[in-house]
Amino acid sequence: MAHNDTHAARKKGGAGKILLVVLLLLFLAAGAAVLFARSEIHGSSKPGTAVTVSIQQGSGVATIANKLKDAGVIRSAYLFRWYVGEKGAAAKLQYGDFELTTGSSYDALISTLSQYAKAETVRVTIPEGTTAIAIAQKMEAAGLCTAEEFLKEANEGDFSAYTFWQYVPEDKDAPDRFMKCEGYLFPETYEFLKGDTVHNYVATFYAQFDAQFAAQVKQGLLAQGADEATADAMSEDAIEQAKRDGTYQSAYDTAYSQAY
Repeated sequence: MAHNDTHAARKKGGAGKILLVVLLLLFLAAGAAVLFARSEIHGSSKPGTAVTVSIQQGSGVATIANKLKDAGVIRSAYLFRWYVGEKGAAAKLQYGDFELTTGSSYDALISTLSQYAKAETVRVTIPEGTTAIAIAQKMEAAGLCTAEEFLKEANEGDFSAYTFWQYVPEDKDAPDRFMKCEGYLFPETYEFLKGDTVHNYVATFYAQFDAQFAAQVKQGLLAQGADEATADAMSEDAIEQAKRDGTYQSAYDTAYSQAY
């Protein structure tokens, strides 16, 4: 009996030690994560390397964060996105060519990215009712790309990052449609960076359409009784509700009618 009690006590003691080790590892991992975040946010004390990063017009925080990470300026795109949101600085970020330094603090990066960068740009105005072909011709006349390149990318490129894109019918589902991009190249006055990619030129138009779409969705959510914070956050629950009650489709139809 005494032997069994001793064996049970040893088993309990062993389990306790394992639990203690697991807790210690979790504590160390959490501590390492905090130290990494603090070091990343506040920057390195060692001198970094100068890097030129090009941010195209219409880029969101996620795109900018990924560009900074790819250029080696930051180590965590997710952490930078969170910090920009925490600081309420998303709307301040500009586009253009920026001279940045690897290992800079996030505050320093935000400060630099918030200043208008001098870059060679071309202004193109697209009036309402302009067809996709006419827009492509305007882009060619501005010396940005050929009309053929623009239309090929606008019709065949991958723009699934934009919410509205899921509502754009495939060619097989729209046999009478002349071009897939027709009606989604939002009329506006744009500043394009010279020498940028054709994909980014097209994305600038689609980003503007997506912004109009998001604004319409927000209005729909507010009309359905959502509070301002929920509508701004566009939570998954709110989006699913918007899809069920037709708010998404209505927002898409309204944005489309504004662009076409």
